[in-house]
Amino acid sequence: MKEKFQAILLFIMIATINYGCKKENSCEACDNKNKPPVSIAGNDIFINLPTDSILLDGSASNDPDGNINEWHWTKISGPLPITITNTSIAKTVIKNLSEGIYQIELTVKDNQGLSAKDTMRVFVNKPGTNQPPVARAGSNQSITLPTNIVSLDGSSSTDPDNNITSYTWLKISGPSFFSISNINAVQPQVSNLVEGIYQFELKVTDAGGLFSTDTVQVIINPITSSFPGCVIPGSTEVGRFSGPRVDMASVMCNNKFYFAASSIMEIFDPATGTVATHSLSLNREHIAAASSGNTAFFAGGYIYPASTTTPGTIISRIDIYNTDTRTWNTAELSIARFGICTGAIGNKVFFAGGIIDNQSTVTARVDVYDMSTNSWSHRELSQAGRFVSVIIENKIWFVTHSSNKIDVYDPGTDSWSTLLLSFPVYDNLPVFIYNHTAITINNKVYFTGNRVIKVFDIPSNSWTSLTLSENKFYIPAAISNNKIAFIGGMTSWFVYSNLVEIYDPAANSWSILFMSSDLFYSSFVSYNNYIYSAGGLINQENNSLSGICRFQL
Repeated sequence: MKEKFQAILLFIMIATINYGCKKENSCEACDNKNKPPVSIAGNDIFINLPTDSILLDGSASNDPDGNINEWHWTKISGPLPITITNTSIAKTVIKNLSEGIYQIELTVKDNQGLSAKDTMRVFVNKPGTNQPPVARAGSNQSITLPTNIVSLDGSSSTDPDNNITSYTWLKISGPSFFSISNINAVQPQVSNLVEGIYQFELKVTDAGGLFSTDTVQVIINPITSSFPGCVIPGSTEVGRFSGPRVDMASVMCNNKFYFAASSIMEIFDPATGTVATHSLSLNREHIAAASSGNTAFFAGGYIYPASTTTPGTIISRIDIYNTDTRTWNTAELSIARFGICTGAIGNKVFFAGGIIDNQSTVTARVDVYDMSTNSWSHRELSQAGRFVSVIIENKIWFVTHSSNKIDVYDPGTDSWSTLLLSFPVYDNLPVFIYNHTAITINNKVYFTGNRVIKVFDIPSNSWTSLTLSENKFYIPAAISNNKIAFIGGMTSWFVYSNLVEIYDPAANSWSILFMSSDLFYSSFVSYNNYIYSAGGLINQENNSLSGICRFQL
């Protein structure tokens, strides 16, 4: 009974002392930029009586910008009495140890007077007593984005009795976004790390229920690049992705931006300038994004085969993210495709048209998700094509530039109809052009796609047109201060524009900004009277950007 009580008491003492082993440093001389030393008292030590002496070793202590001049060892808890043969040297011997747990503190002082402390523990057991394991979480790590994966390593953990039964990893501080492959693995992989400092704790438990912990620090440094984050005049960089980004699907949901490209979805909070990183279920390009309520959708896309620029596998996957609970779900489109037009009205989300193969074959299929019933359905539109959606008079239109036929969904009657409008189609516009835009402002809708901007006046049900200064296509557009910016574009295949052409509908006037570089495959979002640009290619596709920039017209 006495031995059982002592084992329980020992377990409680270990668990209690475990939270008291912390490093400390003073900073009395920080004004002169002297850095404090680092005190390292060494790993915990376990012995069985009749052994009653150990060697303390603090020689790993160091000073980053000077020398350690003073050492001091002291016992801060544990049974009495003990003898420290010399308290003022890096390595010394403790004698006369008795059964129990000792906590020993090492204080070091550098040549400019700054000091630091660290503690270690000495476990002294009776012969045959189960001893706790020693957790070793591995060396601290430092990586630089866009690399955002590290491997943790607890394989150096030991147990005097060779009876470790479990390993458990826990993040105890740092950014909230990360993924760990297996918290109970000896060497798990941690991914989706973002800029900041993480601390992970390893808990090692033995067959007798005794445990110990150790921590490891992982520093994620910001991406370094010799390329500019912003190329549009007047832009300010307000955030950075974890790496260069191009051809991102973008959508707003609950006042945050959601960007998806390749295997990554990144959330940008314009209120704080922070970027959080998540993993999509499949790695693919040219994804479509939509949102409704608290849910963001990332649909379709394609996978590039090795050594080719031609789309290979066409994807039907839809990754669905709940922005409130931060949880994922998946669904599948009824037809795999990319270049999908998305839209939402009422309680329904639409995924319309798109390309179904690498021959640019288009489809008329539209998949519909009903938020109220959590159900999917699909139907055929009146024509196949690459569409753009726009809400006009509480109905959603699906428009393609190759036809004046428009499919219309009315949520009030839950019905579809077709409009035939009297406007000319765009001549010589390839069906596989990736980007059409519909901008609504002051009861007019501006449809981009090539040099000619088609303008639909809603009250009069009539069409006019505007002409840009360059003959180009694939032209994104966004709104700020009741003006429309037509940004960049492609003047010929893989030759890009550096112009931002700004149209003021009230004055019916144009102005031009010259970007410091051509810009392509960037994502643009209008929010709170600002235009946000994210990522993209510059220098004729030679370099990609990682910055999130903001500007006003």
